[in-house]
Order: sequence, then structure tokens, then C-alpha cells
Amino acid sequence: MQKYIYLFLLSFIFENSVIGIKAQSTYFVSTQGSDANTGSFSQPWKTIDYAVNQIHPGDSLLIRQGTYKGMIDISVSGTVNLPIVIRNYQNEEVNITGNNLLDGQFLIKIEHQEYIQISGIIFKDYQVNDAQGVLIINSSHIILSHNEFYNIDYSTNALGQTPTEQQNAQPIIVFGRDSQKASTDIRLLNNKIHDCETGWSEALSLNGNIDGFEINGNEIYNNTNIGIVAIGYEGECQDPNLDQARNGVIINNLVYQNPSAYDSAAGIYIDGGKNILVERNLVSGK
Repeated sequence: MQKYIYLFLLSFIFENSVIGIKAQSTYFVSTQGSDANTGSFSQPWKTIDYAVNQIHPGDSLLIRQGTYKGMIDISVSGTVNLPIVIRNYQNEEVNITGNNLLDGQFLIKIEHQEYIQISGIIFKDYQVNDAQGVLIINSSHIILSHNEFYNIDYSTNALGQTPTEQQNAQPIIVFGRDSQKASTDIRLLNNKIHDCETGWSEALSLNGNIDGFEINGNEIYNNTNIGIVAIGYEGECQDPNLDQARNGVIINNLVYQNPSAYDSAAGIYIDGGKNILVERNLVSGK
């Protein structure tokens, strides 16, 4: 028996070395680092955008305290057993800002990717028309948890103004635009969204071909217009039979003080969505 176990282990080691399976690793980013470094704790990378595209399934990217620039485009995926984890290091405060970004850009984008988890990050100070905090497009098995969003505004002088219908900002926006494959397993958990001037858009929005989601434990307050919305039939997906957020839950959220002087705002709005359980939320105008 010992002989067979030994041969099995040798075979496993050989096969994995041949196919190039990579050990899971932890990498670091610091404002004091350099993108020419190795990404280790003592030699961290400098920019998050560079770092997120060096990692592989199962890797963790830990971000040291400081303020980082947005336009971070994640173009790598994890797997079901080896998700990619991006988060702050220990309890250090990590800020991603939109200073100097243009209209319609983003702080972080996840497009055509799977099995990514982002937590412990503050997204703030992006104040242009169509500002987008975290933008998720045609992606599945995505978890955003324990993040904070504020000052994601349609303009630097939005406070107290009445926007036109073309003026919008979106702290968290998820689009399902693929008519061949639904976005699924989108989990937005325990995030905080506050003090955002969203114009005619919403603080947290799911729109299009999204089949399976959880919005749980978020606190959404002091924004303008709608707090949480699940949308259908706006043409995000070309197949009208699939163009709706569906089969999800919206539970245990605190949604309060999100008034609108220019539209009929709602705390939680199902606007064309389907088969969505909404329960145990606290929604208030105060």
C-alpha cells in the first residue's frame, strides 16, 4: 500500500509540474512601492491597476494604507476553488479616488471576469457626469463586501442643484449585456453608500441579463434618488426575454434619507425585475 501511495504522490507532483499549476500567492501594493518590484511585502507594487493584472487564480492582493487613483481595469479571473481576493491590508485605510478622471470613466471595472472578491476599500471623490464607482459588466461570481462609497457625484457642484435627466452618477452598477450568458452570483454584502449626488441614477443598481444575486446588509443613506434598484427592459441586453434582473434577494439592508426634489425617489425599487425576494429591510425617509 505504501508503494502505491508513493507512486501516486510522484505522479501528482510530476503532472502538476508539467501543466504548470501555480501555487497560491499573496501580493502587496503600497504608495511607497514600485511596479518594477516583485509585489512582495518588502517589495510591493505601486499601482493597483498594474497589480491586479499580475495575479492569478487563488492569489490575494493586499493593499497598504493610502490614496490611489481610479481607472482600475481588472482583466483576470479566479476559479470556483481559487477566487481572486483584493482587499485592504489588515485594518489599514485604503482610498481609491476619481480625482482627474474624465466623464463616464470608473474607479474599478470588472468586465467578462469571474470569481473576484473585493472588500475593505473606500471609493470616493469622483465628481463628473456619469461617474461610476464599481462597474461590473457581463461578469459572474463577484463579491463586493464591506466597502464604502461616498462623494460619487454627477458634478463638483451638484449639491443642492436640480440635475437634468442626462446627469447621473452610479456608486455601484452591474450590467448584464450578454444575451448568450447571464451574469450570475452577484453578491453585494455589507457595503456602505452615502452622500452621493446620483442625479437620475441610483446608489446601487442591477440592470439587464442578471440571473441570481444577493443584496444583503448594506447601509445606503444621504444620497439623492433611488437607493437600490433591480431593472429590466431598458435594452441593456439585446434579447428582450432576458433583459431583466431576476431570481435574487434584497434583504437586511438599511436604506434611509435618500430624498429627491426632482423625481419620485424610492428606497428599494423593482423596475422590471422578476422573482425577487425583498424582506427584512429598513427603509425610511429620515
